[in-house]
Amino acid sequence: MKLKRILAMVLSVVSLCTLLTVAPVSAAEVPLSGFSDITDATTAQAAELLRLLGVVEGTGGSAYNPGGHLTRAGFCKLAIEIRGEGELAAAQMNRTIFEDVRGDHWARGYINYASSITVGGGESGEKLIMGIGDGTFRPNDPVTLEAACASALRLLGFAPSDLTGAFPAAQLNKATELGLRAGLNRDQGEAMTRSDCAVLLYNTLTATTKSGSTYGNTIGLTVSDG
Repeated sequence: MKLKRILAMVLSVVSLCTLLTVAPVSAAEVPLSGFSDITDATTAQAAELLRLLGVVEGTGGSAYNPGGHLTRAGFCKLAIEIRGEGELAAAQMNRTIFEDVRGDHWARGYINYASSITVGGGESGEKLIMGIGDGTFRPNDPVTLEAACASALRLLGFAPSDLTGAFPAAQLNKATELGLRAGLNRDQGEAMTRSDCAVLLYNTLTATTKSGSTYGNTIGLTVSDG
């Protein structure tokens, strides 16, 4: 499994980043990331870890484009890759689930796979990422804060029955409680940037699942939040 194969590298990066955050060192003085256009230390730490895990990629050269918006299709890819199941998406390319996700769409396999697997606890769970409800997925729309947080909660094993209230307040409140929104400056309905999504997924790795373990541990990592 790709995540386990690079465990030693990941742990080294986590240790390095932990040391770097102790002292007030600027991003210009110490390179926290392999991406040259990230200057924020929090984003740099998150993006570098996810890069080593094979979850995120740059946009060309050494650029990450942290301020660019991430689409719903792009977030599907990240959600599947952080589960270590990217190779399973290719087998879903020939299926038609959403009328607006054509056969030549680059993320069709990821979208079909993410919308087919149930997470969050048996019959009470939900699909990892769901469509709009009218037969479409809108793959090129930006992913919103509440949609991204809802998927992160599903990764952690939480079903709607585990939450108090209705969508999206219930999902946003639970995400805050679990620390998923730490470092994010986004409100309900706002589009997530590539930086935001990296931070959210980094927070997910160190968050506690419904079963009481750390999500990173469930995928073969030893990652802590401090």
